Amino acid sequence: MLARLVLADGRVVPADALVDALWDDPPPTARQQLYNAVAQLRRALADASDALVRRGPGYALSLHGHRVDLHDFRSAVATARAGGRGAERHLRDGLALWRGRPLEGVPDHLAEPIRRPLEQEQTDARELLCRLTLESGNPEDALAQAGELVGACPFQESAHELRLRALAATGRRTQALQEYLAFRNRLVDELGVDPGAALQALHADLLDGTTGDVGRSTSLVPVPQQLPPATAALVGRDKLIAGIADRIDEAAGSPAAATPLVLFTGPGGVGKTSVAIAAARRVGSGFADGVLFAELRAGSGRPTDPYDVHGRFLRALGHAVEDVPDDRDERLASYRSALADRSVLVVLDDAGTEAQVRALLPPSPASAVIVTSRARLAGLEVTARVRVPTLEPDASEELLGLLSPHRSPALVRLAELCGHLPLALRVAGSRLAVDEHLSVDDLISRLTRERARLEELTAGDLDVRATIAISHEAVRPQVQHLFRCLGAVDYESWPDWVADLVVTNGASLGELVDVHLVEDLGLDAAGQRRFRMHDLVRDFARSLASEAPAPVAQAQWCVLLDTWHDRAEAAVGDLTGSAGPTSSDGLEASDWLETERANLCAAVDQAAAAGLPDLCGRLALTICEFFMTRGYDDDRERALRAALGSVGTGSHPELRSDLLRALFATLAQQGRLDELDEVAEANLATTSDLPASDRAVRAIFQSAWLAETTYALPRAARLYERAADLARSIGSAEGVASAQGNLGSVHLRAGDWDVALPLLVEGVQHERAGDRPRHLAIRLALLGECRLWLGDAHAARAHFDEARDITWTISDQVGEALCQIHLATVHLHLGELADAIRLLQPARAAAMEHTGFQGDLLAWETSVDLSIIQRRWDHAEREIAQVLDGMQGDPHRGIELARFAARSAVVQDALNRPREAATQRECCVRHLRALDLPARCLRLPPQMAGVAASLD
Repeated sequence: MLARLVLADGRVVPADALVDALWDDPPPTARQQLYNAVAQLRRALADASDALVRRGPGYALSLHGHRVDLHDFRSAVATARAGGRGAERHLRDGLALWRGRPLEGVPDHLAEPIRRPLEQEQTDARELLCRLTLESGNPEDALAQAGELVGACPFQESAHELRLRALAATGRRTQALQEYLAFRNRLVDELGVDPGAALQALHADLLDGTTGDVGRSTSLVPVPQQLPPATAALVGRDKLIAGIADRIDEAAGSPAAATPLVLFTGPGGVGKTSVAIAAARRVGSGFADGVLFAELRAGSGRPTDPYDVHGRFLRALGHAVEDVPDDRDERLASYRSALADRSVLVVLDDAGTEAQVRALLPPSPASAVIVTSRARLAGLEVTARVRVPTLEPDASEELLGLLSPHRSPALVRLAELCGHLPLALRVAGSRLAVDEHLSVDDLISRLTRERARLEELTAGDLDVRATIAISHEAVRPQVQHLFRCLGAVDYESWPDWVADLVVTNGASLGELVDVHLVEDLGLDAAGQRRFRMHDLVRDFARSLASEAPAPVAQAQWCVLLDTWHDRAEAAVGDLTGSAGPTSSDGLEASDWLETERANLCAAVDQAAAAGLPDLCGRLALTICEFFMTRGYDDDRERALRAALGSVGTGSHPELRSDLLRALFATLAQQGRLDELDEVAEANLATTSDLPASDRAVRAIFQSAWLAETTYALPRAARLYERAADLARSIGSAEGVASAQGNLGSVHLRAGDWDVALPLLVEGVQHERAGDRPRHLAIRLALLGECRLWLGDAHAARAHFDEARDITWTISDQVGEALCQIHLATVHLHLGELADAIRLLQPARAAAMEHTGFQGDLLAWETSVDLSIIQRRWDHAEREIAQVLDGMQGDPHRGIELARFAARSAVVQDALNRPREAATQRECCVRHLRALDLPARCLRLPPQMAGVAASLD
């Protein structure tokens, strides 16, 4: 406290400033303790106790003629700058007052904001002494002084200029040229910039040998160069920095009245300061009167007062201490007057408010300003507003490679876990460099542990969590609550209405966007305003949300999850044509569902965690209708299993049956036949405890379908008959019709096409009378198959065309792809090979994308048939080998093995391999007999009809 009062030189120090000087985190009783400290200080001053007086909002210490070494130092410097005899002596006397670092013994976090400008004053004075020494004809002394300056400030160009001049003045021009090149190379390698204009001009003089004035300084008016040294490797920013440098150069050279101002914004740790300093170095040489730099320290919670910065800048520009006004308004006016006719670059780091920046803007358009801030500072009129992004993956990996001794492919994953945030990457690189026993894989393992990432991303005074916390603490408590709620919801990105539902205190997302805790993504594909958090910020929000009490109340969870369900139900209804008025804000249903896919899955898990089984199950069933049409089988299965876990076995039997039926369909579509029996039996057991209903009929249908698919056709027929009987007993005409249609499918598989036809026709007619477009498309496709194998390819094409149109209308991409493959088969039967190939290729790719190998068997079959008909024997042989390899070890693929064995026999005969052909025919017959099926079930096109006849 005494140091703070003495440095004020009799001016009032506000009580709040003294509290900040005494405590990093002031206690509730700080004001009372301050009064006690003042009393103790008065007692220590003894006879001079009246020197410490309460005045206005704070305290002032009257020195009563006592001298302060800092004031004596500043007076000596001012006298030297005024010129005249004895200037060198005054400077030496002033510099002799320095003993160690200023404010030694005061904690660094409190002393550093005052210490740094004081040390800069010392450096400026040492430079001035060196210049005077050189001009007075003592180049050897000047050389020694310049060497010390270069050692203390290795990137300060003015220090290097003095050393080069001193070397030239002592006749060491060659050494001067060598040191210039070494310094230039270091600037380029480490900072990515060239020396400034003054140093380049001196280099040119050295090359020309015009050394007459090269050893003399040009002026005693100081030209401050206050940029701090680069402390971190800078990669991936060249294009950004070059673009900003161009904007500053263009603006500074224009006749516009406004001072050019570039504002760098972005979240904490993204590297705003490094980018700003690099940009300042790039353009600094274009400002003849120097570069001023100030840390405004908004993130510290104790922002720098522009009044203090005015004083530092005025002294750096050559004003004597006594010429710097104490009055706030007069000091501001003096600052503006000092810069009115100068060309200065002002760099303001970590600004908190527009007012803080405006007070430091130079009035001259020949000057320019670079500002960094966590806030967007929307009120500032700027030449360029730049949101500094995280690094690109390649640049992240390069930075890790520069900082750590490891060269590992795993650096790519490490960069991902760091969110490509420069601060996090620096921490990771530092930890790898410092701990020789820590491998990249070890660090990755630590970062992937649950909730451990932020705890691991700390090294020395680098701390990612603390950096994010600064932005969090800068917003109002209501906004902090919103941030915690978003952490509890934990969506990767979300539409704006989510924030409105989880809080009711009026807090706005805009305030979180302003401090870059939340990123505004603009409109998404569905037309909603969308937001996200950086991965590490999201981790921080989750950690806050995990603290008691829970930020989102149960009632708010219910509202949020109900809203997800209602919007999803409306969108799926719009998509399938089965819903009434939409509640998804009129958005395109498929776009909305695609955009919110991840959040809908998360909502299912959240409903389960919140103990809302009914809502959980209904939401899972709703979204799985959409997932089925897109082939999102992993999401579909995960949601259904989560809902089944929430519902359990004792309650909600109707909902449990619906979920089991949907899970059965999901596994069936993936060809996971071995897992289906357990699910089907669970559904039968669940419905057995319920009164007879359509659910029980559908449960029997699934067991029957499994038997049909594995070609246990007699069992399938019996089960369908049982389902039909149950449907009749409960008066379900739809159940009876579905059973009859499914019996038609059994006969179709068995090759009894004439028996299947009327049953399949009846099934189509029944679905036409209803409102289930997807079921109608399935029935039409089955009828098309039957017509095709009965020889009516044109009727088959009409059925497949209609089915394809329906699947397109309801956005069923899987169904549409399968219809396309069926149509390719029709063209093949008609000999229209070009059309078959045109349809098959894209449909095959879609089927493979959505259903994998098993769902692609129909496409493989058609493709092999095309190759055989085109006599591309080698190609057909390779395709058959691929298919057989894919079915290896699957006990349920007897009919498919028979079909491809028959085609292989054709190929082997064509290649004149009778023994191999006979082996394939025997394999085909063996599988057919095991299934008790006729050769017509091989589905051979008309061009290969003779093959089927030879196998009967």
